[in-house]
Amino acid sequence: MVYIFDRLDQYTNELYEKHLSSLPIWRREKALQYKKLDDRKRSVLAFVLLQRALREEYGITEIPEFVYNEFGKPSLPNLPIYFSLSHCNDAVACAVSDHNIGIDVESIVPYNPDVARRVCTADELKMLGQSSNKNVEFIKLWTAKEAISKYEGMGLSLPFAEIDVSKYAVHTNMFKSKKLVLSIASDRDSKIFSQNLLTNSFDCDIM
Repeated sequence: MVYIFDRLDQYTNELYEKHLSSLPIWRREKALQYKKLDDRKRSVLAFVLLQRALREEYGITEIPEFVYNEFGKPSLPNLPIYFSLSHCNDAVACAVSDHNIGIDVESIVPYNPDVARRVCTADELKMLGQSSNKNVEFIKLWTAKEAISKYEGMGLSLPFAEIDVSKYAVHTNMFKSKKLVLSIASDRDSKIFSQNLLTNSFDCDIM
């Protein structure tokens, strides 16, 4: 299941302080490592969404301290549950599943051909060149590659230009009213995956 919060402009300092104080010490310390308040808020929100997801989907009320692989991918020790977190300027997202998973959410921004040449395959660049809406199509590719890199557990150490999105089960949604794109990578069948994970999951209430 996917949980998303996109009303960051309504996330007050008072609510942030309330959530921050309720976090386990290890997560609170991680959030406070960020220098900018907005980044701290997103870090706190990501964990709050994970708390809600694990409580509602699995009945878990206390989250054990994460363990990390060599590339920094977090996981829950001794639990057969997978999760992935993501945030951008306009939203925070969390996905939980019984299967390996990766998620990315991004705001739609102007297309930058220089960036595209660094992160896209030749076929992807050809597709972008023929697209009438490069802004959206590039962000779809970017979120898919980011989700795949998290699914693979390698993060940014996996060069995006080497990721062939067509070889993975990736589901991508664009929320036009929100100007957001969200992608999820998993080892599930993409059709079953999209039906199970994206139903009634947008804009959850954590206020």
